[in-house]
Amino acid sequence: MKSADSLLRKFRRYPFWSQLLLTLGSLVVLVALWSACGLPPPVAHHPLLATPQADWNAQGGAVLALVYDPKEAWLASGTRDGVARLWNVSTGEIIHTLKGHSAGVTSLAVNSDGSLLATGSVDSMVKIWNPSKGEELHALVGHTGPVTSVAFSTDGRWLASASLDKTIRIWSVSSGELIRTLEGHTGGINSIALSPDGQVLASASDDTTIRLWQTSTGQLLHTLSGQNSRVLSVAFSPDGKLLASGGLQLFPGDHKPLLKLWDPLSGKETFSFVGIHGQASSIVFRPDSKVVANTSGSYDVFQINSWLLTARTPLRTWNASHAVIYALAYSPDGSLLASGAADGRIRLWKGASGAQQARLAPEVFHFSSRLPISVQSP
Repeated sequence: MKSADSLLRKFRRYPFWSQLLLTLGSLVVLVALWSACGLPPPVAHHPLLATPQADWNAQGGAVLALVYDPKEAWLASGTRDGVARLWNVSTGEIIHTLKGHSAGVTSLAVNSDGSLLATGSVDSMVKIWNPSKGEELHALVGHTGPVTSVAFSTDGRWLASASLDKTIRIWSVSSGELIRTLEGHTGGINSIALSPDGQVLASASDDTTIRLWQTSTGQLLHTLSGQNSRVLSVAFSPDGKLLASGGLQLFPGDHKPLLKLWDPLSGKETFSFVGIHGQASSIVFRPDSKVVANTSGSYDVFQINSWLLTARTPLRTWNASHAVIYALAYSPDGSLLASGAADGRIRLWKGASGAQQARLAPEVFHFSSRLPISVQSP
């Protein structure tokens, strides 16, 4: 104790700035030693600032992907353990466990009638399943890097997959054969989305661009730039009038828009949301096309933001997790929003109606409008 008291007295003799530098240096050394031992940084956990309708243990580690059955009978999750699970939405019980990947399931897609489920994985494989029986139908081999996104065509005849190998591949659903490969991105592709009519495919890349492709020919229609960061996610509105893209914004003072809206016909930006920060690793539109939701947040509180498109205002924000939120999915009727996070939890959140809009301080969100947004009033 005497030696400790002596050291403390000596420390207090230093000027304030010397004390500060010594303290910061000690913290750096402690963090370095902690990391060298392979341990995650200590995080102070606080209670969630919202209460989900349901909170399930995903049982497979971080939840990387979610998708609802169109009939709302089940919710599928993809987790870091390489397994896809089908959950009974009413009871939270597991209906089927789909095993076949050797690494994390990063992406999920379901066809229009819910008879087929596609999975993409870090193992570079794409698989097609019969979800009602839990049986694997096809294993699609061809990508040379982790598969990040999958999407069924509107008619269910083909499946698109994207990878960090910088390619998009189009597969026949019936035979599992490769139809076409789309190339042009100079960075890994993080997300793809299909327009409701199936004519246009959007791809988001680490090369900071979004590309729009004609699905019937593979022709490049537009290259969209302006996200000014890695583009992590893209989504078409169900009515086909808007394309949303999400990027990466590490600091509140960073003026790179986290979320942007585009006119998919002209390829022009129509609106950008500035002020929120974190990573928009997932974007989803509510089925009525009037609300868009995205992930964000940093440090120890991660959020889901929902936006009323017609009014250009925040609708509701859920402080939803103590870990990065990787996946969002709206229920087919738009009443529930599911989230999946790195803490291994699946949470279901009750959607807010216009009468339940959150009263947020003006300084929390700032908007930067480039062009008038073209959305019909509710």
